[in-house]
Amino acid sequence: MENNFSAKMQALTDDELMNVIIEKRSHYQAEAVEAADREMYKRVLHNPALTERMLERRKLHANPHAATAPEIWKSAKWGIMIFCVLLFVYELISKNYSSVVFVILLNYFIAGFIVRKLILQGKTFGHPFVFGLFVSAMLLIVRFTLEMVYQAISK
Repeated sequence: MENNFSAKMQALTDDELMNVIIEKRSHYQAEAVEAADREMYKRVLHNPALTERMLERRKLHANPHAATAPEIWKSAKWGIMIFCVLLFVYELISKNYSSVVFVILLNYFIAGFIVRKLILQGKTFGHPFVFGLFVSAMLLIVRFTLEMVYQAISK
């Protein structure tokens, strides 16, 4: 008995058809997936809104770890906080007791401001935790550079 995949795919709703094509492709026979692709092609030709939904669904499926700005910030914040702990240890080792709290708070708030701003602009890279660490480290490098310039000028 021959399966009539075309008729079965025509009977599916748009969302069910997208499930077959995008998310559950490997669960179906090759002929069924081809029939689903043909049916979806027919539907998107006449429906621009369906085309947009299909593209959005594909994008989400391609990157299942795509996160919202608050989720990215939450992870990046942990990177900044871990860096602040490392900075605290560094400041204690270098015997900078007088301004250790000021330096750590300044690094945390400036890094947080920069990271949030970049997240809202969509300009992040890699894992958000590493991104937070990176921005904090760049602030430390800027601080060291400014301290060297200040020491050179004051001599």
